[in-house]
Amino acid sequence: MTADEGIFELRTYHVSPSALEPFAELASRAAKAARKHAELVGQWTTEPREVGRLVELWKFIDFHHRAAARARIAQQSVWKKFLLQGQPMITSTESLILLPFPEWSFSPPAHSAFYELRDHRLHPGTTAQWLETWSRGMVVRQKYSKPVGLWQSDIGELNRMVSLWPYSSLQHRHDVRRAADKDPVWRETVAKLASMMQSVEATMLVPTEASGLQ
Repeated sequence: MTADEGIFELRTYHVSPSALEPFAELASRAAKAARKHAELVGQWTTEPREVGRLVELWKFIDFHHRAAARARIAQQSVWKKFLLQGQPMITSTESLILLPFPEWSFSPPAHSAFYELRDHRLHPGTTAQWLETWSRGMVVRQKYSKPVGLWQSDIGELNRMVSLWPYSSLQHRHDVRRAADKDPVWRETVAKLASMMQSVEATMLVPTEASGLQ
């Protein structure tokens, strides 16, 4: 990673499904104010909403920028209100610092109704092989759709590769993945990747008003 690619923070709030709507409103207001100090790439609620998560992806120039931005954000009254009123709704949180890959740099679409966050947990020591295999397969896979970006975990749980994919609808996702799965090259790629992964989770996301990605 080069310095001008920045660092990303993937922040996930797990909340009670019944509290997701009021929590998302609080988080959206807080995020809009925080955008003065850091780039909010995306803020999403899950689909279906019963999953009960609010997911944010922030971008910083470097770790110095992140520390300074967080310090300024913490002084904002709207952020203090978010912590005071939102904290009781939260069951757990996760923060993951991600580093992008130059060959799969962040490239936002013009518009997308849904985003799919794919979280790949790899066996230790397989990251380089996984990336090489994934990149070769993407020569074929990106004919059907292209990811917004690919990141590797740096702080938090390690050995995780995170990708973000845009879709116009859930049916669009279904059709694209079905077409890609028929491709023999991509099928072979998926089989090779599976042997290097402990698990993979797919989460469908819907942008909030505050989200940079819409």
